[in-house]
Amino acid sequence: DMFSSSLIAVHARHRCFDFVSSNITPHKKVAWPTKAVYKSFVPSTCRQFGVQMSADMSATAVIQRQLDLYNARDLEQYMALMHPNVHVTSLTDGRVIAASKEELLPRYRDRFSNPDLHCELLGRVVMENIVVDRERITGLKSGAFADCLAVYTVEGGLITKVQLHWKEHLL
Repeated sequence: DMFSSSLIAVHARHRCFDFVSSNITPHKKVAWPTKAVYKSFVPSTCRQFGVQMSADMSATAVIQRQLDLYNARDLEQYMALMHPNVHVTSLTDGRVIAASKEELLPRYRDRFSNPDLHCELLGRVVMENIVVDRERITGLKSGAFADCLAVYTVEGGLITKVQLHWKEHLL
């Protein structure tokens, strides 16, 4: 909803360095002010930082739906959020992981076959149609968990570009 998404955008703006740190630490829970405080604070703060709230909400909604579908392992609906020419690359080495939805499908078909797969959102930064998520992926087939920094570009309600920085850790 607009309140939650606005809260995320404003909260993320003030904690952006937590998301790009090379040393990944557990996300700290914070006590959120009441909804009444944010009704006036969020719109003025978003304007102050030049954040386009309507664009943020749209991109945020798409990426949040994508995360929910990932955790539900709903392959059909998950892939429906991808543009036919979605471009997925590694932020680490620049390699192309997939240059289309068709190339991406087998990767997620295999990943979603694992009933223990889960993605925990540790943080989110949103600006216009770009969403940066810091995630922890558990239930990987290797028995490891992964810290992931994912940069999503959303256009026309579809994910057009994904850039991933992925680091696996053995348990």
